[in-house]
Amino acid sequence: SDSPSNPLGETGKALALSLSFCCFAGLVAGLLGLGGGMIIGPLLMGLKVHPQVAAATSSLMVVFSSSAALIGFAVDGRVNGAYAGVYSAAAIIASLAGVVVVNEKVKRSGRTSIVVFMLATIMVLGFCVITAFGVIDMVHDFSTGNNIGAHSLCQQ
Repeated sequence: SDSPSNPLGETGKALALSLSFCCFAGLVAGLLGLGGGMIIGPLLMGLKVHPQVAAATSSLMVVFSSSAALIGFAVDGRVNGAYAGVYSAAAIIASLAGVVVVNEKVKRSGRTSIVVFMLATIMVLGFCVITAFGVIDMVHDFSTGNNIGAHSLCQQ
């Protein structure tokens, strides 16, 4: 199946397709404000990546997406340091507790499907929360006549 024009064969095609999908998914995630992990997780599961590896990779993508968003908000002067510190500490503690609990459940049951179920649940809940808050903010902004677009990063 390998040929001079495609030395990697089917593996190369799958890699090229995956990379194209990831670039498109990253663009869409950036435009919509979604975490990259919400898009890359299902892709990895579809590619038959081990569920724990897919979850770890998705989490790493969320770190990059969140860090980029934090930098954008900080540049715009919209970061409350006290809240950021409290939420960061809570997120770190909750993440460590989650890792311990999930690892223990996977060890006891021997089933990695727990990770898949949790990823799906988090994605559904995330979709619902993002949609609800987006609609609430949009209705509020329309009713008060606020600008619903992005704020300029440049001083005027």
